[in-house]
Amino acid sequence: MRNIYRGFRSLRRNLARTTVILLILGLVACLSLAMLAVERGVSSRVAEVEATVGTLIDVRPAGAIGPGPDGELLPLELVDDLALLDGVADVVPLLVARTADPSRPGSGEPMQGGPRFGSFTLGVEPDRPLSVPGGGTVEIVSGRSLEPGDAGRAVVVVGALLASERGLAVGSTVEFAGRDFEVVGIHESESRMGRSAVFMPLDTAVEVLGLGGLTQVTVRVTSIGEVDAVREAILAAWGETVDVVAQKDSFAGRFEETLGNLRATSRIGLLLSLIAAGAVVFGTMFLVVRERSREIGILKAIGAGRRDIALQFGAEAVALSLIGALIGVILLGLIGPSVASAVVSLAGQSAPAVGPGGGPAGAGLPGGGMPGAQMFMARQGVGVLLGSLDITVTWALAACAAAGGVALGLIGGLVPALAAANLKPAEVIRGE
Repeated sequence: MRNIYRGFRSLRRNLARTTVILLILGLVACLSLAMLAVERGVSSRVAEVEATVGTLIDVRPAGAIGPGPDGELLPLELVDDLALLDGVADVVPLLVARTADPSRPGSGEPMQGGPRFGSFTLGVEPDRPLSVPGGGTVEIVSGRSLEPGDAGRAVVVVGALLASERGLAVGSTVEFAGRDFEVVGIHESESRMGRSAVFMPLDTAVEVLGLGGLTQVTVRVTSIGEVDAVREAILAAWGETVDVVAQKDSFAGRFEETLGNLRATSRIGLLLSLIAAGAVVFGTMFLVVRERSREIGILKAIGAGRRDIALQFGAEAVALSLIGALIGVILLGLIGPSVASAVVSLAGQSAPAVGPGGGPAGAGLPGGGMPGAQMFMARQGVGVLLGSLDITVTWALAACAAAGGVALGLIGGLVPALAAANLKPAEVIRGE
């Protein structure tokens, strides 16, 4: 123990050099821990996305283009039939109309007796959160959202842009296809189309629009491992009448390059930082051994053994690395998120623009959507998937840093410590 204590105490011999070395080791340790945290954060985030987006299947009429009615519609009874399939956890119907007046398809002309609704009128189940075609959530800025009790009622939630253009407010009444609708809420969205979208209860939309069917049904499967089986079951039952798109396929293909770049960047950064830290420890301890060769000769001349000398210098190397690792943990708490964001940005620059999925899923199913899933992916970057990675200092991360510091000190200080232990007093005296 005395030799180990002497090794720790030796760090105070040259405080200026020790301080500089510790700062360098702290920065290197911070980078190493950040790379490790990014790797773990990415894996965790990907698992989350796979458990949500990866379990979604979009069912649309065969050959349908875009989010609105285009040719055939899905029968209303399809919802109950899909819910009976093994492995299906939830089924979300959606009806989207491109025109405000169902008697004039595609016209987009003003409704008789009332203002023109936006580009899309969406019929959704009123007990689910709202979202818009192409991805993105909806925030209620005035009034309320649709509620379960609104089923069958003539109520709408309108976009903020449309409300501003038409002078609508909560409590206003608008006529739609000869029927008065009450505005119960106003919503804001990130896209212009979303700010002009109108939501109404699904059964009300089916009745008022007179379309008699659905534009899309989103199926949520119980686990990602059952997606293929459920997709095959849907195709077997409905064949060529529907298009079936499993979002996990689009997710895997689009993110493969992005995630590969990100993991490669973090692993290369981790490897280089470990090599740099090992080189710093090795160089420092080798220099210390050369500077203190006279001291080593004297210690051995008065009876210190090779083991004593090796323990002293080994302990000094471990102390240096351990303190540097702890400084790295502190720096990680300060600049870790910035380092992680830089790594994510660097990895995403060479990858295709992608995102986790989109579309309304009408229904609050994350990333669900119509062709919206692909639309959203096409216009978003890797940040949509990863967001701001949560780089926080945990006890596990601190323990990992401490263990890494001890291991690095042992590896980097091994050769200098052995060299010190093998010095012979006579040779040191002759050298002096």
